[in-house]
Amino acid sequence: MSKEPRDRITVDPNVLLAQAQELARYIEALQNALAAAEATRTNIRTAIETIEAVGQEEGELLVPADTGGTAYFRAKPLDKGKVIVHLGGEYYASLPVDQAREKLEKRLDAVEKQEAELRKKLEEATRQYQAIQSILQQLAIAARQAQQARPAKEQSG
Repeated sequence: MSKEPRDRITVDPNVLLAQAQELARYIEALQNALAAAEATRTNIRTAIETIEAVGQEEGELLVPADTGGTAYFRAKPLDKGKVIVHLGGEYYASLPVDQAREKLEKRLDAVEKQEAELRKKLEEATRQYQAIQSILQQLAIAARQAQQARPAKEQSG
């Protein structure tokens, strides 16, 4: 009975280590992009909710001076039927409330799709990183076992 040779793949641990480091940087970049997209989604949802609330309020409103709620201004909307919406870059437009809400909801959909794509890429990159880490651990164990076997051979010889 003949033994068939096992398929062996030669792996350079330095190449794997470099790939793991590159994947770690890529994963960090994806996590940062995902956090930015999540913040954008939260801001858009807040804007939609605020537009709806302003339409129902009478009299003065409290307008935050910053994003942390450290200070507020009292303000009266000049025209509750219009909202100034950021179009991109340094451009803004005064739009009727329903058009502003529609524009923001489209932007929200786009951001949510971007988040889903980023999550998918992050999962794949994490899976690849974990696979490489597993191979590196196996190589480290094999190297330790080989090093421990050497002194035993030297003592018996």
